[in-house]
Amino acid sequence: MHRDLSAGQRRWLLALLPLATVALLLLLHPYRGLVHDARLYTIQALSHLQPELFGNDIFVRSGSQDDYTLFSPLFARMINWFGVERAAAMLTLADILLFLAAAWTLARCLMPAPPALFAVLLLVLLPTDYGPDRIFHFLEEFATPRQLAEALSLFCLAAWFTGRRLLAIALATCAVLVHPIIGLVAITVLPVLEWLLPGWRRWWPLVLAGGALAALALAGQLPVSRWQFDPQWYDIVMHRTYLRLQNWGSEDWARITTVIATLAVAALMLRDRMRQLALATLVTTVILMLLALIGGDLLRIALIVQGQPWRALWLATVLCMLLLPPLFVRNWRSAPLARCALLLLAATWTASHEPLAMVTAPLAVAAAFFSSDALPQRYSRLLLPGAWGTLLLAVCFGVATASLRSREGLSELDTLPPLLDRLLTMNEGAVVPALVLLAAGCLCARFPSRWSAAAVTAALVAVIAALAVPVTRTWAAVRYDDTMRNAYREWRALIPPGSEVLWTSTDSYWGDGATNTWLLLQRPSFVSGTQAPNALFSRPAALEMHARAEALWGLLPFIDPFRAPGDNISQPSGPVRLAQVCRNSPVRYLVTDADVADATPIPAPSAVPALLQTYKLYICP
Repeated sequence: MHRDLSAGQRRWLLALLPLATVALLLLLHPYRGLVHDARLYTIQALSHLQPELFGNDIFVRSGSQDDYTLFSPLFARMINWFGVERAAAMLTLADILLFLAAAWTLARCLMPAPPALFAVLLLVLLPTDYGPDRIFHFLEEFATPRQLAEALSLFCLAAWFTGRRLLAIALATCAVLVHPIIGLVAITVLPVLEWLLPGWRRWWPLVLAGGALAALALAGQLPVSRWQFDPQWYDIVMHRTYLRLQNWGSEDWARITTVIATLAVAALMLRDRMRQLALATLVTTVILMLLALIGGDLLRIALIVQGQPWRALWLATVLCMLLLPPLFVRNWRSAPLARCALLLLAATWTASHEPLAMVTAPLAVAAAFFSSDALPQRYSRLLLPGAWGTLLLAVCFGVATASLRSREGLSELDTLPPLLDRLLTMNEGAVVPALVLLAAGCLCARFPSRWSAAAVTAALVAVIAALAVPVTRTWAAVRYDDTMRNAYREWRALIPPGSEVLWTSTDSYWGDGATNTWLLLQRPSFVSGTQAPNALFSRPAALEMHARAEALWGLLPFIDPFRAPGDNISQPSGPVRLAQVCRNSPVRYLVTDADVADATPIPAPSAVPALLQTYKLYICP
């Protein structure tokens, strides 16, 4: 910070960080509604409330994720009080705020307030994805138990570092009860912190024994078949390619390399609790990734594939962002090679989804490893400009990518005004908002006057006010309201309660059909992409859903969730015939926008939106 700043001006600059965090939270994290896995937890909650209507749904009938979480009963209670969409929005908002509070609490256990404020700002600013294909995020804008389990895990670590061990164990247990896969990481980190790191030499025999057992299992010398997927179930499950590390792409591994390198640099360049936490998280992540590769990809053990131990990346990603501010604050003025490591690390995060990161990340670790060695002046004069040049290259690439992204189209978040939607789409990589924040911070430090303080504060307040109203609408939006449900009462009268309905749809605005079936018709869904994830946790459900999808292939337009992407849209070779659909599958009620040649449709209600008026109901004779 500029040497002419007074103590009051420093406090003012730090006070701007919460305002900037709120502005970025509004801009980059609007509510997305009943999308992604929020649909899964919606049907689970509805089955708790109305088992007579939804208990026959294939997602819950044969066992599901609901068997492993306490989230669904909580969601069901809130749905009973507020309705589906308002309950989902309220839970999502509460989880986001709780997660940020947990991150702040853990950051304050590790570092002073100024870097802790920067750390929370980074959590909101930087891309929040982990794992393959940017499917999963630690900051999610829809209803899911993952974020609540993540908050409990961060509170668990904060309690552990403040000496409240029983509270930490209780919080870790609650995290597992809310979401076992996410909570597993906290359960694993604690023994690594307590036992493995302090006496790591004592654990080498156990490591060698584990390696020997893995080698014997891979060689077929251990009887593991009883725990493995059978070939039929495995083929069905593995259409969800993110479950196999061997299917992950270069962008995914670039992101993982960024996270691993950051933890390694933090373990080398930080001290005390932060070094301990970085090293424990690094060890935990490597162990669980190896478990996923060996036990899941190679040995195909069902419990390991279901447990998805690679999800340890969520905690590793969060802790990287928390440790970045103290890493820069404590080491920027040290040896030239340390500054090279930090610049290369900044370049790595700027291009964290690009192949460039796989080059800069190991260079950053190497620079951090040798930073304590005395470096001749002539070498530092060469290395520092090279590191600066690499960072500049990464920034230029990020700005160019943001510009191209803004031209490709909107994010299809229909509840946002087009301008904000375009800003959200353009800033997904965080390079542009990061440059704006950096420029504003440099100006404030360069011209520390009352006028600049008032101007910057007023600008931030104006941005928050401008974003608050349209973003608030995303949280208050209700798509499946009473008017919509009442419009379909005639269809519901024709479909007996508990009867399955096949609603085929490729329209992203109104889901894949399952959500419409559940919330508009209040009936179980026959088969859909939304229900497909349950194939991982239930063999009977996997076989039945796959058989249903196969029976419908080629008879009518629909998306088969068990075929490879790009080859999963069924298109009939001739006209759609209801008699063939009814003969090939047990479904009796069909909703589709396709023209059926041999049946008279029951038209959609006139009161529904235009996109839904194209769908008709057909009943098998």
